Amino acid sequence: MKLKIVSGELKGRSIELPKSISDFRPTKSSVREAIASSLFFKIKDSNVADLCAGSGAFGIEMLSRGAKFSLFVELDTLRSKALEKNIVNLGIASERFSVENRSLRDYLSGQSANVKYDIIFCDPPYGDIALVDIVDSTISMLNPGGLLIFEREVTGSKQNRKLKSINVGEYIFKKRVYGRTEVLIYENKLESE
Repeated sequence: MKLKIVSGELKGRSIELPKSISDFRPTKSSVREAIASSLFFKIKDSNVADLCAGSGAFGIEMLSRGAKFSLFVELDTLRSKALEKNIVNLGIASERFSVENRSLRDYLSGQSANVKYDIIFCDPPYGDIALVDIVDSTISMLNPGGLLIFEREVTGSKQNRKLKSINVGEYIFKKRVYGRTEVLIYENKLESE
């Protein structure tokens, strides 16, 4: 399977996944493009975390568009190795990325409070990790104005699928729907200390 990088300095280049990787559901390129376009003014020189990274397409897309650094966290060893190989083959400098082969829960429990990100993307296997399990843990990893983007399968009625934007305590919440994919966006409203 090959995934194309949509835009930026690596536009048109491919991310290749071994045929032996099964049960794989990468984010559609149209959804990646829509999310990345909505982040246009936040990407340049940002620190990104791609959690449950899979192919790493989101983090690689961010690097292609000018992000300074991307962390990739992926539990599956085969995917993790393929991801690192793809990043190296794309010529991305080693100081611009880190790949961690571990579970999201393990990563979050050992996360240093000093490490902060501008954009965090989480696309767990559908139904595997509840949103409530990660929002509080990951919000603390965001810089002021940083975004947590959580992808999941569409839930709820058609009326609930429309774009919504509300304030929820320390963050602003937005929801966008692209076909059967629901993207929930949390923006950290806290100011720097």
